[in-house]
Amino acid sequence: APGCEENIFILNNLSNGSKKNKKTIAVCFVDLVGMAMNYKKTRGFHIAPKGKTYVVNSRNKWKVDNNEIVLIMPGEHKKYLGAYFDPRIGVEPENSLAKLEDYLKNLESLPLKPGQKVYCLKTFVIPSLLYGLLQSDWKKHTLVDMDRRIRNYLKEVLHLALGTADGLLYSATKDGGLGIQKLESLIPNLTYNKLDKFNKSDERIIHAIAAFNIINITTEMTNLLCSSINPYTHWRKQELARWKEFRCLYFEDDSVSNSWCTDLSRLKSKHIAALQLRSNTYPTREFTARGRPTVTKMRRGCGNATETLGHISGQCIKLYRHNTVAKQLINKAEKLGWTTEKEPNLIDNQGRLRKPDLIFKKGDQALVVNVTVRKEDNKSSLEKAFQEKVEYYSPLRPQIEKLTGCKNIGFVVGARGKFPKIVNSWSISACQDIKNFQYQHLFSKHSKHHFPHTLSIWSSSQNISENYKFTPP
Repeated sequence: APGCEENIFILNNLSNGSKKNKKTIAVCFVDLVGMAMNYKKTRGFHIAPKGKTYVVNSRNKWKVDNNEIVLIMPGEHKKYLGAYFDPRIGVEPENSLAKLEDYLKNLESLPLKPGQKVYCLKTFVIPSLLYGLLQSDWKKHTLVDMDRRIRNYLKEVLHLALGTADGLLYSATKDGGLGIQKLESLIPNLTYNKLDKFNKSDERIIHAIAAFNIINITTEMTNLLCSSINPYTHWRKQELARWKEFRCLYFEDDSVSNSWCTDLSRLKSKHIAALQLRSNTYPTREFTARGRPTVTKMRRGCGNATETLGHISGQCIKLYRHNTVAKQLINKAEKLGWTTEKEPNLIDNQGRLRKPDLIFKKGDQALVVNVTVRKEDNKSSLEKAFQEKVEYYSPLRPQIEKLTGCKNIGFVVGARGKFPKIVNSWSISACQDIKNFQYQHLFSKHSKHHFPHTLSIWSSSQNISENYKFTPP
């Protein structure tokens, strides 16, 4: 059975020989391709010059193969391939901003969690706007307004400060961002790519249309399209570069440390605080007292230092996160067949007492493991902490010579979820197990690893609003 083409627009000159032209253009075309016209849904229009102006639909009746075609009058519009078409103005500009407002309003009314709303926004809402924008004559200020509305909505849903860097939203998930699409950057790239294909088309008609309409693109965009750089992701790297100033470059291209960014539900109720930690906007006293000189900044737990992210994550004596991380390591080690000795009293060559956190034993191998949690201030902070732990416990090697294959390892994790890349260089079987500890420690759905535990301790130790409180594990 022949197919049915419901979206044929007949652009014809209704002068002499119009019946023959209509027969050739419409009916013969669908006959040759093995299709049939649905005359009830087919629409058309007629434009003819008249002096210095032109007239639209000067003839009331238009028949094709003895079937009357409904004409589109000026001021009316017909949806064609996702765009609204008017015979006088062509493609009618879509009010994308109003459409976005309706989408966000409907999304807000749904009984979804913040992470689920973020997923729906970047997976369904924003992609549904792309086609209409690409088919219309978009304006840059419209794209800017739409991006601003999306940012404000996300920061409201995720309880982020208005001053949170945009890089957290726009950077790729493997770089520590949420991977939200930025229309101001994405739409021009898609449009330029489409125009570039017009200019390079092998079809003579398409190439002639491009030349007739003087379709040109800027030299800068031409060079970008011709280079090996992906224009669709190039703008994300630019957003990440702007985010460098906030000490977040350390998380670039790290799929392990940023795995939770692809699915915020992994951290359950703690994903909002995780985003605040990643963007350095967690409501500590130091953060909330900025610009308010009379407000105290001292730590509420210990009262010995200013309440900053660095102090809480690695220095405050009131936190017991270290033991929680060690306990998780022990559980993982036992599942892999290792036995554990906790904090043994050992004396080094100079008579000094050393108490490593853990000694893992398996067969003829032993690992001295010491846990530490540091704030990722720069690209070498965790590697430096790793080396410090190795050097500190190296003098204990003679005391455990009977455990062949002994190796000192510092189990270093960042306060904001970063693992040092030095872990990837471990090769011996014992180190591979420890390496697996870290990966399983991060990905296990049933393990409340150090990152959520840090958030729980912080929230329970600070007197802040209920929006930021979380249940300790």
